[in-house]
Amino acid sequence: MLGFIKNLFGQKKKDDLVSVTKKILADMHSIEEYANFVATNVDDCSKGFETSFDYHQNDNIYIVLANIFAKFSDDLQFNEQEEDYHQQILMLILVRYEGMDKQSRWNEFIESISYFENKLASIDMSSKTPGEYLFTLCSQYAQYLYPKNEAHDLLAQTMYLTQWVPVIAVLAKEQKRFYS
Repeated sequence: MLGFIKNLFGQKKKDDLVSVTKKILADMHSIEEYANFVATNVDDCSKGFETSFDYHQNDNIYIVLANIFAKFSDDLQFNEQEEDYHQQILMLILVRYEGMDKQSRWNEFIESISYFENKLASIDMSSKTPGEYLFTLCSQYAQYLYPKNEAHDLLAQTMYLTQWVPVIAVLAKEQKRFYS
C-alpha cells in the first residue's frame, strides 16, 4: 500500500506519512474503504514496531494504537450511529486475531484508558506546544509498552519522528466523515 510503512522506521521519505495519509483519505468515500485503510495501517505500524524494537507483545501494541485512536477522537461529537461505527473501528484495531475474546479485549482497552488518563493527569499539558504534547503522549505509550525499560525517551523520540502517533491521530480525526 504505497509503501506506507515500508520505510516507517528507516530512511526519511519524500512526503511525510501524515501528508500521504491525508491525501489517501481525501480520495475515500465509504466506511468499508476507511475501515480497510485503518486495518492496514494498524497492521503496518504493528509489524514495523515489532521489527524495529524486537517487540513481540502484539496485544499491547494494539491496545496502544486503540488508545491513540480514542485519544484523538475525544473532541468529536458522535451521534448514536457514529458512536457504533467508532466502536467498530476500535474493535477492528483491538481484535487482530481470530479467536480473541472481544469482551476481554474491550475490558483491557477500557482499563488502559484509565491508565493513560491517570498518567497524563499528572503532567501539565497547558504550556506544551503541539509537538511537545505529541512527544509526551509517545512517552506515555513507550512506558506502557516497555514498563521496565529505562530508554523511554529514545523510544518516544523514535515513535514521534516516525510519525506513528500522528498518522493514527489523522485517521481518528477524519473518521466522522465516513460515518454518515
